[in-house]
Amino acid sequence: MWTAERGSAGVEVMVTALMLTFVCALLAATSWGVIDAKLIAGRAAAAGARAAVFDDVGDQRAAAIRAAEVSLREAGRTTEPDIAVTRSGGQRCGTIEVEVSYRTGLVRLPFLGRSVGETTVRAAHEEVLDPYRDGPTGVSTCG
Repeated sequence: MWTAERGSAGVEVMVTALMLTFVCALLAATSWGVIDAKLIAGRAAAAGARAAVFDDVGDQRAAAIRAAEVSLREAGRTTEPDIAVTRSGGQRCGTIEVEVSYRTGLVRLPFLGRSVGETTVRAAHEEVLDPYRDGPTGVSTCG
């Protein structure tokens, strides 16, 4: 009886270790996908805020949204983003904040060709209107 089960503990440990390795690899891939999405959203928010600050003529809000969408598209994100632009005064030293949020898949399974699970990533970036630039009215009130 004892000889028939000899070595079976090693096989059980190997199977358990293999499953644990698979779960850890899946967790690492999931974590990196969300971190990458957050970094891309941050770059898009920064691009939008910079575009709004440097827009001399026209609508700063439209320039911010356009720049953020272009940044997301260049990074390969096709999900429709939610972009909010907040202005605290249009005068010199006022601030413009751009917040980008979009839904992204948690885990991309190559054998299924689609993502499993979704989460929303958000990032915001704030820029100050240059006190020395042409365009904004008023006196510079920067501290």
